[in-house]
Amino acid sequence: MAVDPLSPIAPARIRALLLPVGRIKRSRFLAFVELLQPQCMVRLGDVSPDPRPDRSTNHRGTVPQM
Repeated sequence: MAVDPLSPIAPARIRALLLPVGRIKRSRFLAFVELLQPQCMVRLGDVSPDPRPDRSTNHRGTVPQM
């Protein structure tokens, strides 16, 4: 059974634009791209809450497991 992507407990999908900045060889840049490509989802439980006092403190750091 798939998790509804709009559910608050569903993993967040992220997209990032990768650009080679500075003097980097194409082969080295592509090696980093290959390392990052499988990492396309972030679970809420893996994200640390912001420790600054003016930020929300509602984060519990736990996600119900399905």
